[in-house]
Amino acid sequence: MNCSLSQATPTQRSPKIVVLGGGIAGLSVYASLRKLHLNVQVYERSNRNRMSGMGFLILQNGVDTLLEMGLSDVFSDHSKQLENYTTYGKAGALGLSTPLEGVYAVKRNDILALLEQQVCQDHIHYGKAFNHFLYNESGSAEAAVMKDGTVVYGDLFIAADGIHSKVRKELFPTAVLEETEDHELVCVLPNLDERLSLNNDLVKFLDSEAGVNMGLFRLKSNEVLWYLQFDKTKHGTPLDNNRGMTQFIAEIGTYLPDSFRNVLFSSKAEDCFYWKTSRMDLLPTFHCQNVLLIGDAAHPLLTFTSQGVNSALRDSIVLANLFAKGFESSSELFSAFYLERKDEILRYIKEGDELLEQFSSAKFQGLPLVC
Repeated sequence: MNCSLSQATPTQRSPKIVVLGGGIAGLSVYASLRKLHLNVQVYERSNRNRMSGMGFLILQNGVDTLLEMGLSDVFSDHSKQLENYTTYGKAGALGLSTPLEGVYAVKRNDILALLEQQVCQDHIHYGKAFNHFLYNESGSAEAAVMKDGTVVYGDLFIAADGIHSKVRKELFPTAVLEETEDHELVCVLPNLDERLSLNNDLVKFLDSEAGVNMGLFRLKSNEVLWYLQFDKTKHGTPLDNNRGMTQFIAEIGTYLPDSFRNVLFSSKAEDCFYWKTSRMDLLPTFHCQNVLLIGDAAHPLLTFTSQGVNSALRDSIVLANLFAKGFESSSELFSAFYLERKDEILRYIKEGDELLEQFSSAKFQGLPLVC
């Protein structure tokens, strides 16, 4: 590809950019690239009325990115700033209580809705799950074939199809996504004022010796989001021997103090989301010719780091800034993207591994990102 990849002039054809995945990474990269008046189309496997996921923490680097995208004011309408992080141990013992700076609680669907408002409706196509690429003689992808048989031609392809990325499996078949021993349950409950006083705090019970941690915080809607991290080697999983979520919650709740147990037992099993925590080493590159991976597709991060969503948002603005500079080829552009992002991502991978080790050795004190 010899044409410039910066904003097209009247004598240049703007490259057609196909984004595979319409989650937070895919929608944020669309919003960032459309500000450069580039030709971008998004293909998302789920239907429009998706309700997956629960919520997460946006840290200051994510808020700064939303500011660069011009979305910080809208984000403040849907997020709740958390002020303190308080931990409790067994028998209700108070551990650490420290101020928080730049930590915001937000529902996943609120962020998706915010980003979808930036998308022209004829530029996003739902119910389109990626299956494989068609390649030209030089080895570049010329079209993405969807599971329903739809063939989408493009000049550049940006894969934002999540932690279990099918595109990553095609481009990097030897890359290993490793399931860890520490898994997570997440649930959102209505207002629990009569049983729980959280104010603007993130409150957590820590018993890493038993391999059970549970955290709670309020969302902007005043709902309570809880997450429970557990060591599956000690407690198994809800899937073991047809155990079921209800039985698993009843058993794991015995390790919690009354206030946390009451929240857990107020939850409906069918409303709980079970997250199999995984990690992956840094890829040697995030692209293959004209196909680029971003977000969890490029760099799955452990939930302990609280950087999964923040890093996906950052990917989008870094990529847009590089597009604006202009490169002679997609390979040069995507190589520059990797050089710009790899050190930070590697730092988060190492941080996640260290926090995972701390959790396993009964020393864990980290903040969570919940899915």
